[in-house]
Amino acid sequence: MNELNEPYEKFGEEAKELLRIENEILRIKLAVELGGKIEDLEGGEVIPLEVENMFLQNILAFEHQFEYAETQSILYILGNPTFKDIDELNEFGLKAAIKSFDAMMMEHHLQLDFNADYTNREKYQFITEEFLHHHIVDVKVDGLITHFSYEDFHPNHRLSIEDKATAFISHWFDRNFEECNNELADELKLPNDIFLSKSAVIKKFEHIFAAYKFFSNCEYAINDIQFEIDEQLNIGTGIAEGVIHHQATLENFEQIIVEGKFKLSMQWINGKWEIYFFSWPNFQW
Repeated sequence: MNELNEPYEKFGEEAKELLRIENEILRIKLAVELGGKIEDLEGGEVIPLEVENMFLQNILAFEHQFEYAETQSILYILGNPTFKDIDELNEFGLKAAIKSFDAMMMEHHLQLDFNADYTNREKYQFITEEFLHHHIVDVKVDGLITHFSYEDFHPNHRLSIEDKATAFISHWFDRNFEECNNELADELKLPNDIFLSKSAVIKKFEHIFAAYKFFSNCEYAINDIQFEIDEQLNIGTGIAEGVIHHQATLENFEQIIVEGKFKLSMQWINGKWEIYFFSWPNFQW
C-alpha cells in the first residue's frame, strides 16, 4: 500500500472527511491571503485527497516564501562555486563539469533544460558566461523544482515551430482542440482580410470531428520549416509544411482515407509562435 494513502485508509471515512475539510480551508486561505483560486480540471481525474493536500500546502509555502525572498544570482544560490575557463577543458572535462553543475542545481531545487542538440562547449559557455549571472527569487519548497530552459534565453525558432506544428497535428488526430490550446492565435486571418476567432475555428473543428467515430493509422511528416524574424521589433512569420495520412471511421463504420499536404502559417509575437492560418486536407474555410 502507498505510504501516502495509509494514514487515511487506517482511520477510514472520518479521517478522509477531516482531510476534505482541511483542503477546503487551505483553498480559502489561498483565496483570502494570496488572491488565488484553485480551479478543478473539468473532465479530469479526481485527485486523491492526500495529493491535493500536499499540492495546496506546497503552493502556500511557495507563496509565503516568495513574499519575503531575496533576488539572488544563480551563482550565489549555488554557493559561489568556481568554474574553470572554457579554454582549459577538453570534451571529457566539459562533460564532467556540466554533470557537476547539474548535480549542484538539483541540490538547490533547480534544473536547466536544453531542448535541442547543442555541443557541450555551447552548453558550458552559456552556463558560465550567462546563466550563472541570471537573477531569480530564491525560494525552496520540498518536492518542487524550478525549471529553466536554454531556449527561453536564446529562442530556437525552428524547434518552436516544429513543436507547435506537432501539437496541432496531435490534437487533430486525437479530435480534441480545447479553447485554452496555445497553438492557435486568438484570431485567425483568412484571405481577403476575413478574421475568425479561435473559438469559432474550434467550433468548425468540432463539427468535422462529430462526423467520425475515430481516426486511425495516423502518420505525418514535416518536410519544411521556414521563418523570418525582425529582431528590432521582436516579431516574425514562419511556416511548417508537410503531409498527413490517416483513416477516418464514419458513424456507420465506413472508412475513408484522408491524405495530402498541409501548411501551417505562424506568427512570432509576445515571445511565442502561434498559428494564424492553415491549409489542411479535406478542410474548407
